[in-house]
Amino acid sequence: MLNIPECDFAFIGGSSTLSIEVPESLDLDYVEVVEKGLSFPTPYGRSPEFKYLRVDSADGPKRVLS
Repeated sequence: MLNIPECDFAFIGGSSTLSIEVPESLDLDYVEVVEKGLSFPTPYGRSPEFKYLRVDSADGPKRVLS
């Protein structure tokens, strides 16, 4: 069984996110990195690594997989 965290949004960056640590380099006080280095099995091999984030919003905290 996959242990992919439940999330409200997925943020799939491209090559532009390789040049900085997102979100760490952005110094956003409303974003917390909950977990790093998450990788999941797929039919084509393991996925790239993801980060699990918590973003405080006007509607309450949102969970994001990036």
